[in-house]
Amino acid sequence: MNTSFVSIFLTMALLAQPILTSCSDDEPECPVAGPSSVRLVLTPGGTLGDKGYNDDIMSGIRSVADPAGMDVITFVPASVSEVHDSLALWLADPEAPVYTVLSSDFLSDYPLANAPASPSRNILQLETGEVLGGKVPACQIRGYGCAFLAGVVAYEMTKADSVAYVAGMRNHAYIDECGRGFADGFREAGGKGVAIRYLADGSEGFDMRDGAYELAAELYARYPFVLMLAGGSNLGLYDYLNDHPDEGLYTAGVDMDQSALSPAIVGSLVKEMGKCVADYLTDWIAGKEIPTLRIFGLDSGYIRFAIAPAYEVRLNVALEEYLPIAVGKEEAL
Repeated sequence: MNTSFVSIFLTMALLAQPILTSCSDDEPECPVAGPSSVRLVLTPGGTLGDKGYNDDIMSGIRSVADPAGMDVITFVPASVSEVHDSLALWLADPEAPVYTVLSSDFLSDYPLANAPASPSRNILQLETGEVLGGKVPACQIRGYGCAFLAGVVAYEMTKADSVAYVAGMRNHAYIDECGRGFADGFREAGGKGVAIRYLADGSEGFDMRDGAYELAAELYARYPFVLMLAGGSNLGLYDYLNDHPDEGLYTAGVDMDQSALSPAIVGSLVKEMGKCVADYLTDWIAGKEIPTLRIFGLDSGYIRFAIAPAYEVRLNVALEEYLPIAVGKEEAL
């Protein structure tokens, strides 16, 4: 997830002098971006190793950067304001040989007055619509349709009246959209209601493995299916399921195909953000024009519901039946 749920900044150009990233005064070890580099900006407190959203993006970056001989930098800010301070420097140097990817929405509340005079090619904002008056390219993968299919799967697996949805944080556009899609799909298939819970108010909810385990224990006492979109915190949910096998409890993986992490994962909301970022980086290197905004849905190839192999016979027919419905409802939004 991510869930996300994480911010990536990619900045890059064709000149070869090194550029120093902006860091706090108490961070003397702030990495220096070498020539032709990619900078991945995570959310405050975010980490790699989440086996989901962050790792997928890094994999996509590496698939292009490594063959091209580019350095890869991971920047974990202490706060959103630190990203904004750094952003002012990055935007002021449009010829810097660094491509920066923001993994989460850092720019919606960035002062429009500080937007660059000319559109930037060197920064990519993920997980949001148009930002800074179109002066920074943005990319958004919609989650409604895929989550709608997850809701269908939740009903097909349990035939329950109600299930649960857990968001890693409040007021996150993608996670909230997935919550609506999950609830609509569950009701469309025959269910009645979806209980919604939050791990945290802010991005700390993406790194609460123990807290996710405790919440899973509470929710699975009442609901047979819990879908969680909370980045690395999802691992706590899977830990609980692996500690309580053969109890008729289920979930779906997020961001990547996570079916190998637990036999209770019936499928995954596979968000090909890594592939998306790799495609952007490839176009950037080739000098192609980068559109101001791209929005990708269930029919784009960048997001899909992947049924776990053990559940294909049980779920394939339902997914085929509801796929066009999910696409139509998402396009109608």
